[in-house]
Amino acid sequence: MYRDYDEDSETEWSRIDTDDLYPAPLIVTSDSETEITELRLSSNPGMIEWTVGLYDFEANADPNSIVENQALLSAEAWDYIQFMVPGGYDGAAYCPPYCGDDASPYFYYGSYTYYSYSEEKAMYGEVALNLDKWKFTAGLRDYEISDGYKSSEFGIFYSGNGCDGTATEGTTCNEESGSEADTRPKLTASYMPNEDLTLFAVSSAGYRPGGNNSALPPFCAGDPEASNFQRRYTSDKAENTEFGIKARGDSFNFNATYFLIDWTDIQIGIAPACGWSFTSNGGEAETKGVELDFDVMLAEGLYMDFAGSFMTAETTIDMPSFGASAGDSLPGTVEEQYNIGLSYDYAIGSKSAYTRLDYLYYGESYATFGQSEDQMSPAYEKFNLNVGVELNENSSLQLSIDNLMDNRAEAFKFSANSPGWRPRNYLQWIPPRSVSLRYTYRY
Repeated sequence: MYRDYDEDSETEWSRIDTDDLYPAPLIVTSDSETEITELRLSSNPGMIEWTVGLYDFEANADPNSIVENQALLSAEAWDYIQFMVPGGYDGAAYCPPYCGDDASPYFYYGSYTYYSYSEEKAMYGEVALNLDKWKFTAGLRDYEISDGYKSSEFGIFYSGNGCDGTATEGTTCNEESGSEADTRPKLTASYMPNEDLTLFAVSSAGYRPGGNNSALPPFCAGDPEASNFQRRYTSDKAENTEFGIKARGDSFNFNATYFLIDWTDIQIGIAPACGWSFTSNGGEAETKGVELDFDVMLAEGLYMDFAGSFMTAETTIDMPSFGASAGDSLPGTVEEQYNIGLSYDYAIGSKSAYTRLDYLYYGESYATFGQSEDQMSPAYEKFNLNVGVELNENSSLQLSIDNLMDNRAEAFKFSANSPGWRPRNYLQWIPPRSVSLRYTYRY
């Protein structure tokens, strides 16, 4: 399978860079190619079944290309950021690579990729034993991963003269690579006493691939949360145990899973107050909880469904470099989130129609180990409404209202005073009510 990704996007950074006084658009033009090859052989169904396979993943960014380009839109805005981050830089001095249409006298940040690649090669196998109402499965995955990149950042936030030492002051040189190999097992057992009930247990080990961090600006050096920054982070290891039940009936389906995950060298996203972020390997942690989902027919054409998770994610050892103690919640953990839906199928004349109302609840989460109220996402709730009708066998019309009650809830609040950056205080809100109309035609 071959995929070619072309990204052309624009995001707004005025809140961090110019205190919401002037627009600060960031233009991203990122192109990459991904090729996935997989060969799988499986046995015919029987008492003993097996599967073996090879997996090959390769991803490459478009080499020698501009990835990010950020320039202010006026001399007044340029004077403001020069005052806030003095450095005496000339925004037009970064040519190459920012020449022609990519150049601006108010340029203050950009990034450039010389090369970037990621590879994974794996062999895997699985064997299953079917015994009447029981099924036992054992599997193994042996993998090798490698990745690397070379890039530069440019502009007012940085120091240095690039990879060859001759570039304009304010040009970094980032070059990093790494590789690792390991094996991950999987064991499962399931019991099906009848067609309406399945019980299962799973023991498996997984991983999230490692990677490389871009350099932090010099003014982040004094930020305590950046003290454990390293250019490379490795794959973590997750040992997963699950116990679950699947029940079925004429008018309902019910699934429940209890999970327990022991993490080693867990990857943690760190966001220092200076405004940059990176990924770091922590110590050990434990995630446990329950996932539930069910649907039930309440009456002819009337259905209710539920899907949610309830969990905790805590460190199991002290992590002094993160300022974390055993038992602290991992940053970004949402302990409760669920969705309750009510749908009704009916007819408008000879045409099929439906109405669906959803209630969504998102629990609070914190961006730091210390669960600071200054950097967190409060809990919030909202309703969504969808109404649709089949116009004919080829087309349909759907009206969607997101945030039906126009709940103006806080999505994230941030307050920080970094030693190397000016104080920042801001709030982000969930999107207000939006209404859309979608027409679908099927050929």
